[in-house]
Amino acid sequence: MKSAKVSFGSLRAEPLRAISCLGDSMMASAAGLMDGLSVKTVLGGGTQMLAVLAVVKHLGLERDVSVATTTYVSRDTTASFDDIARQLGYTAYLADPGLGSSCLAELRNYELGDVKEGVGAGGSLFAASLIGIRQNDIKAAAEGICRDIFTMKPQNRAIL
Repeated sequence: MKSAKVSFGSLRAEPLRAISCLGDSMMASAAGLMDGLSVKTVLGGGTQMLAVLAVVKHLGLERDVSVATTTYVSRDTTASFDDIARQLGYTAYLADPGLGSSCLAELRNYELGDVKEGVGAGGSLFAASLIGIRQNDIKAAAEGICRDIFTMKPQNRAIL
C-alpha cells in the first residue's frame, strides 16, 4: 500500500483504481463478468473472491451473488473471511472436505492449517455437493491420488 501511495479505505469509492494499485486483472475480469450476469452466481474461492465482491459492491452492482470456500479458509485467522463476507453483505457457503479424518498425514495437514488449498477448492466442493458427491467420496479420491503420487518412481513425478 505504501508503494502505491494509498491508505486503508482510501480507494473505497474507486474500486477499479484499487484493483490497478493492489489487485490483479482477474479481479476486474470477474467483476466485469458479474456485471453482465442476470442469474444467481456462486464464486468459488477465498479471500481473492471476497476482493472481487468488494469491487462489485463498491461499483454499485446489485447482483444475486455469493461465495463458496472451504472451512479451512473460513477458520484461517489471518484471512478474516467470515467477517469480511458479513461486512460486504454476501452469503458465504463453507465446504468441509473432511481431510482431518484422512488416513494420510499429508492430507490431515490441511485441517491443521499447515497447507493451503487455493484454486477454488471450496467452490469445487460446493458444486460437487449440489450433484450428490459426498465428502467421503472426495476424501477417498484425494487419498487415492496421494497414494499414487507417493508410490510413483521419482523419474515419473516430473510429468506431473
